[in-house]
Amino acid sequence: MKAVVKTTPANGYNYATDHPEPPVGFGQVRIAVAAASLCGTDKELVAYSAAARAFGLAFPVVLGHEVAGTVVETGPGVDTLRCGDRVALESHIACRRCYHCRVGEGHNCLNIKLLGLHVDGGFAERLVVSEHACFPLPENVSTETGALFESAGVAVHAVQRSQVNLAGRSVLIAGGGPIGLALVQLSQLSGARRTVVVEPNAFRRNVAESLGAVAFEPDESVADWCQGESEDRGGFDVGFDCTGAPGALEVVLRALRRERPPRSASGCRSSRSRWTSLST
Repeated sequence: MKAVVKTTPANGYNYATDHPEPPVGFGQVRIAVAAASLCGTDKELVAYSAAARAFGLAFPVVLGHEVAGTVVETGPGVDTLRCGDRVALESHIACRRCYHCRVGEGHNCLNIKLLGLHVDGGFAERLVVSEHACFPLPENVSTETGALFESAGVAVHAVQRSQVNLAGRSVLIAGGGPIGLALVQLSQLSGARRTVVVEPNAFRRNVAESLGAVAFEPDESVADWCQGESEDRGGFDVGFDCTGAPGALEVVLRALRRERPPRSASGCRSSRSRWTSLST
């Protein structure tokens, strides 16, 4: 089958037309990929930067961890899915046997594997994965939208970790990629007083504005604007860094009022010192 494969630690990737397909094992399903989103982490993996090396890729591996598709084959022991089901995939494949898994903390699994890093991911025509990594999509959600569920989940988790009721608050979001734009929607739906996005890419700024945010290019004046807009609060109430870029974090820190630590909603932190349009 066709696949985008990372074969060595060297910069780059291989495009294969005859990548072998593994058999479907116990508790596994085969997914026909319908959509796979490109994450900033994937770009770091292709370059195999210092941040990417920390993951310890299992070469060779098919890249892609933001995936949705249709079940086309089920293995023995599968009882929650059937052929034809449309699903979004969880990128963290837990063993379901260790202590953390047994107490409901699969994200802390001692034997965790990451889709597209340690097991073949979604930049291929098909992939094989545990049924427990698949989440059926409701009829009113397109399969393409399902590929964005991983990014949306990161955004939801970031809001939960902030422990701040966003209603009536001023919210600053650094980065207008899928995670940042999901945070814009969560902020607006929560009744935020003001939502501001800082993003170098004009297309993403336009999308953020269409969702109700105020969008700026990265600039030192952004923090000053936020200070003035916050009236007597002395800064914005909540800040989210969705880029991993040092320059972005500096802007967020300067724009927040006292004792308002920023929340990180980025995956693989870039080694680049300048803020680029590679925000996730």
